[in-house]
Formats: sequence, C-alpha cells, structure tokens
Amino acid sequence: MAHQPPNFNLIEQRLMSLCEFANQDHSGQGGCDFVHPLIKAIVLHFMVGFEHPFRDGNGRTARALFYWFMLKSDYRLFKYISISKLLKEKPKDYGLSYIYTEKDDNDLTYFIYYQLDTISKAFEELKSYLDHKVHEFKKISESLEKTAWGSKLNFIQKDLIKKAVKEPGRVFTIREVSKSYSITDNTSRAYLNKLTEFKLFLSTKDGRKIIYIAPSDLLKKLNSAKT
Repeated sequence: MAHQPPNFNLIEQRLMSLCEFANQDHSGQGGCDFVHPLIKAIVLHFMVGFEHPFRDGNGRTARALFYWFMLKSDYRLFKYISISKLLKEKPKDYGLSYIYTEKDDNDLTYFIYYQLDTISKAFEELKSYLDHKVHEFKKISESLEKTAWGSKLNFIQKDLIKKAVKEPGRVFTIREVSKSYSITDNTSRAYLNKLTEFKLFLSTKDGRKIIYIAPSDLLKKLNSAKT
C-alpha cells in the first residue's frame, strides 16, 4: 500500500500553514511552547513528504528542509552526516513509517522514532569514518616522525602529505589549501613551498598559477627516509 497525499485543492493553504509552523518560535521562551529543534525538523521532513506537493523531488525537498532547520538551529554537526543514504538503503521501511503514522490518526510517533534511529545510525557512520581518518593520519604521522622531516612539519603539512599519499598525482593549489584549513594565502603558500623544498611535493606553473603535485613515489620516499 502506498501513501496517499491529501487533496490537492487545499495544497497552497496547507503549505502556507507549514511555512508558518517552520518559522514559528518554539524555543519555550516568552511563554511560547517548546519543541526540540530535532523533533521539529523531523516534523517538517514528515509534512513535506506527507503533503507531496511536487510531481518529483518531494523526498529531496523534505530532507533539505530537515537539514536547513537543524543548521538554522546551530546543530552544525548535521553538515557531516547523511540520512539520505540510509533512507535509500531501506526505502520500504521509510515508506512504512509514513503509512503507520497515517493509519494511526496521524500519530507522528512512528515516523519520529524511525527518523531518530536513522539519525543515530548516521552519526555512528560518521564516527567510524572519523576513526578511520584518525588512524590513517596517525600512520602517516608515525612514518614522518621517523624521518628527518618529522619535527619540521606542522599538522597541516602532515595532513596534506596524508592526502597526497592517498591520491598520487593529486593537484593542490594555494587557494584550495587556504580555504580547507582557514589560513591565509600567504601561509598556505609558505606551507606548500616548504613541502616542495623538502622534495615531498612537486611544483609547476599552470599559466600564471603555481600548482603543487603529489608525487607517485611519496610513500616509498617516506619509508626509505626512516631513520
């Protein structure tokens, strides 16, 4: 059985009501009702899917609205998790969370529990990813510490080397590194030039722009330089 959206004749009025709810203050301050931002974001997600106002893209719009509200509420870590991937892995369960809600007089408990479980799994995936990245960085750092360059490189330079080892031939630019690590262009240039000076990176010109390239034998160079 598929979800049946409400009659389209009242869709404009219903969407206006949804927008009013999205922008209404539910902080609990000044006498207004309190609704936790996560619960409110899930409700907004549900309502777009429930109303189904578009011919296509309702799910994407619903998830985008969920993320918008979480980031608007300063839950910035949500920039780094993906609920879409998990929902697409089990589309039947996602659809059933709507149907169960609809069959029980629109009690959103089913959908809220399902989404909370999905969000929890998404954070577990993020944690596993970060653990893996930390392990990768630790291995490269340990290799570097056994070379003559170890004490001469900072965290950013070591992280750039880690990326270079993972992607031989990768091109780095001053502006890219500057944006990635929130440093000035001059600092970025100094860090990259130092890596070139140590012959850990290669540099060349692309027009008027200097680019820095990860050599294909970087890992071999690190291993052979261990003291």
